Amino acid sequence: ELAALERTVAQDEEIRSVPAVVLTRPGDIRPRITDRSWKGTSVRKPVKTGALFDALGVAIHNDRSSLPAPRADHTEILFEGERILVVEDNEINRIVAVKMLEELKFQVISVNSGARALQILGQERFDAVLLDIQMPRMDGFDVIAGIRDTTSPVLDHSVPVIALTAFAAENDRASCFSAGMNGFIAKPITRHELGLAMSSVLQGKHFCSNLNTAFPDAACDVFDKDKLEDRLGGDDILARAIVTSFLDSVPLTLRLLAASLEKHASSEAAETAHRLKGSCATVEACAMTRIVQHLENACKELDWAGAAEQLEALQLTFHETEKRMTAYKGHTVFSGERS
Repeated sequence: ELAALERTVAQDEEIRSVPAVVLTRPGDIRPRITDRSWKGTSVRKPVKTGALFDALGVAIHNDRSSLPAPRADHTEILFEGERILVVEDNEINRIVAVKMLEELKFQVISVNSGARALQILGQERFDAVLLDIQMPRMDGFDVIAGIRDTTSPVLDHSVPVIALTAFAAENDRASCFSAGMNGFIAKPITRHELGLAMSSVLQGKHFCSNLNTAFPDAACDVFDKDKLEDRLGGDDILARAIVTSFLDSVPLTLRLLAASLEKHASSEAAETAHRLKGSCATVEACAMTRIVQHLENACKELDWAGAAEQLEALQLTFHETEKRMTAYKGHTVFSGERS
């Protein structure tokens, strides 16, 4: 029935001008008739008063940007098995994003490259896409261009897309919205903010997190386990899992950085440093985050002496971070205890 309604709406300009709210079942893919070409929106069943109020505002006024931000008590309303595609090349960040979305009751599929994302979007429909901006070979802007290109094989060219980027600046946000993205989140992400972002874009609104333009100062701790667990909603099991993955991955990354610096491969070194910076921020290894930021900048500026100095500092700081994280991993949390 929905497909027939879509065809009718597409062919009848008079119907297209009538505001409407489509009620959908849990797990349904967002109807195409709620695209920007039609004056309407959708609400998931069971319908709650607040969600219906916001939806009617969208349908009647057709002005999504003027609507208030979603309230905290709406964050669970729409999450009834909607399908989300996560596109993130950093394994640690991908694990965290998938786990957070699953805890919010989404169905999640994840891929580690832009090329794979476009391939799967040409085969399946999703309610939203969580897209890392800075990926090698095909970055987030290349992916969004492919999604919005109506001649591409992508099935839903208007699927909501939320951009993910580390240490975001004002121009990053402007670039993302200009490229056709619907939301913008600065890393490291929190489950609460991710829920707000998903609630916004699934209701046809835009979302932008607070800009994160600064990196940790010199006085920051080596490893902030409390902040990590708080950001993960108190999930100490997940925290220990991503700390383990982080410790396993860093030695190889440091060797790759050393090799890139030795051959003065600026782009390669900067990309590697950027990925490491994202991992460090995700696990709250803030001392390493600060150093890697300086290292990335030195690589971009072709300051090889400065880059070598930062790499040496990074290696020393990793040894201390490793000791702290290893002690944290080995600490058993008993019932009722907060590590």
